[in-house]
Amino acid sequence: MVKNNLFLPRLALMLNGFGSWFSASLFFGLANISMLLCANPVLAEQPKIPLRVGIFPQEMRTFYTEADGLPSNDVLAVALTKRGLVVARTVKGDVVLEEGKWNPTTRFDGLFAVKKKLPKVIQSRLAEEGEILSVARGPKDQVAIGTELGIFLYNNERMRQLFPSHGQRRWAPTNVKVSYDDRGRLWFASRQGVGCYAEGEWTLYTGEEGLPYDDLTAVAAASDGAVWFGTAIGAIRFDGSTWAYRQGKRWLPSDAVRDISVDTDGNAWVATEGGLSFIHFKSMTLAEKAKYYEQEIDKHHRRTEYGYVIEAHAPVAGRKENLQLADSDNDGLWTSMYGAGECFAYGATKDPLAKRRAKRAFEALRFLSEVPKGSEHEPPAGFIARTVLPTSAGRDPNTGGYTLEGQRKFQKERDGYWRVYEPRWPKSADGRYYWKSDTSSDELDGHYFFYPLYYDLVAEAEEEK
Repeated sequence: MVKNNLFLPRLALMLNGFGSWFSASLFFGLANISMLLCANPVLAEQPKIPLRVGIFPQEMRTFYTEADGLPSNDVLAVALTKRGLVVARTVKGDVVLEEGKWNPTTRFDGLFAVKKKLPKVIQSRLAEEGEILSVARGPKDQVAIGTELGIFLYNNERMRQLFPSHGQRRWAPTNVKVSYDDRGRLWFASRQGVGCYAEGEWTLYTGEEGLPYDDLTAVAAASDGAVWFGTAIGAIRFDGSTWAYRQGKRWLPSDAVRDISVDTDGNAWVATEGGLSFIHFKSMTLAEKAKYYEQEIDKHHRRTEYGYVIEAHAPVAGRKENLQLADSDNDGLWTSMYGAGECFAYGATKDPLAKRRAKRAFEALRFLSEVPKGSEHEPPAGFIARTVLPTSAGRDPNTGGYTLEGQRKFQKERDGYWRVYEPRWPKSADGRYYWKSDTSSDELDGHYFFYPLYYDLVAEAEEEK
C-alpha cells in the first residue's frame, strides 16, 4: 500500500472522494491537506522525495468591536492614511488604530471628505443628480463620480454621464460607488451590478458572470489587481477570474457592508453595523495550517475520555466561549475521517505526534466495537456501536423520542421505514456507558476506511498490527 512514503492510487482516490464531499468540515481539512502530499501515478509522474509543497496565502479575518476598543459597533466608514493607519468612523466618533489600540481622533476628517468632496465647479453640474455617494480620481486628471442617479466622468472641464454597455446590455446604473485601480481602470458598483471601463471598453458583471450578489454598496480596488465590493449581504473579492464571497459570522460581524478600504498588501477593512472586519492573508505552509486545525480540534472538538472528534455548538455565533459538546450519530464517522488524516500525515512525515493522534482515534473506534460485548442486550459478534454516552452524564437517552411511543410517532409522522424497538441505547456490561445500537452503513464506512490506513501507514510493531 505504501512505497517510498507515497500513497498508491486507490488510497489517494478514496481520500479524494471523501475529501471533496467534506471539504468544508474542520475534521476533514486534515485529510485534504494530507492528500496533497500523496502522489497519484495515474495522473502524473512520481515526484522526487522529499516533496516540497511551498507556502500559500491563507485568508483570515479579525473582528474589531466595542469589546476591542471601538466607541460603537455601528461603523459608518473606514479609511487608511498614507502611513497605513486605519481610521474608523462610528456613530460615536472617529478612532484611529495605533499600536494595537483604538484612540479617539479628529485629525482625519479629510480622509472621509475626499471620498465625496468635489470642487464647486463640478458639484454645481451635478445638482440634479441626487446625492454624491463616491468620488474617485484617476489618470489624466479624470474624476469619476457616483451618485444616486448615475455615474459621471469629469475630464478637461467636460462633464458627461456614462451609460455602460456590453453586448446586448446597456445600463443606467443607480446608487453608484466608484474606484480606480492601479492600472487606471474604472470600476463601479451599483444596484444593477458591477462594471469595469478600460481602454474604451466596458465589461459588465451580473450573476450570469459569477457575481455572487448584486445589491452593491461599496467598491475598493487593491494594488494586487483584485477588487473588493460591499453588498447588502456580504463582501466580495474579485481577482479578474474568481469571485470570492465573504458573508456571515465566519467573515463579517454583520452582513450589511457600509464601506471598504484596502491596504497596500491587498487586505480589506470592512465597515459594518456590527463592527469592523479585517480580512487579510497570512503566508502559511500546509503543515502550519494542519497544526492550527489540530490544535483547534484538541481544544474544542473532543468528547469523552476517548476523544471522539465531533462538532461543537457555540451559544453565541462566532464566539468560542462555553462551547457545548453532545453525542452525535456521526461520532464514529467523524473520528474515522479525522484519524485517516492523521494516518496520512504520519505516512508522509513520520511525525510521532501524528502517530499518537492516529492511535487515539483507533482506540476510540475500537471501543465502539468493544462496548456492546457482554451487555444485557449483546449484539452479534463484530457489531459496532454508533456512539456512546457516559452514564455519569446523568441523562437517560432512552427517554423522550426513543421510547416506544415516541418512535411509533416518528415512524407515523416522519419516516415510515423507521424501525421501532427498545432500548435504542443499551447499557454496557460495566454500567459506565450507554451505547447506541442503530449503527448505519455510512458509520461503518468510516471504520472500514480508517482501519486499513492505520494498519498500512501507522501500525509498525506486531502488537499494533
